Amino acid sequence: MNIQQAILLDLPFPIESRRLVIRPFMAGDGPALYEALVESVEELKIWNPWARCSLTPEGAEENVRRFYADYILRQALHFGIYRRHRLVGVCGLARFKWEIPSCSLGYWLRSTEYKKGYATEAANALTRYAFDQLKIRRLVIECDDENLKSAAVAERLFFTLEGKGVGLAPPKDHSNELRTGRVYVRFDTKNLPKLSVSW
Repeated sequence: MNIQQAILLDLPFPIESRRLVIRPFMAGDGPALYEALVESVEELKIWNPWARCSLTPEGAEENVRRFYADYILRQALHFGIYRRHRLVGVCGLARFKWEIPSCSLGYWLRSTEYKKGYATEAANALTRYAFDQLKIRRLVIECDDENLKSAAVAERLFFTLEGKGVGLAPPKDHSNELRTGRVYVRFDTKNLPKLSVSW
């Protein structure tokens, strides 16, 4: 499949699991994203260079509109994770190589929503969506070797640790240090923890 064919894919939404609703960001979602980012920025900026930029309501609204454009073009799929209409986190599929096809899975939660299993549930649902709906053949989760929360999600979903490498994770804080990253991979949905998911 090439990108022109990918643009023609019909992608049904929302994705619904036992507790969560996952849907693409779109115009008007900026205030909710801004609120979640402000709450969580101190944790996020440890691992994510994009979180070290200045946050503004206008910037958050611009981002959700860019996310929606990426969704339409099938360049990246950025989703809000909702629990009872509250944005509890963000997840997505990116770095598409449609000729394989393969992509990466990412996720983060707002700080007040930790330790509730939402990241694992959302990642489980999105893994199923990637393989069953998008027909992905290789799905990757990458994280810093010290980001144990992110790694724990991959391991709870029985992703295989494909390897570690220096320079695979972005610099931590404002350091120029080359960081060791982990690469987890799945090639199908076999042995995923049970979860009722619909879309």
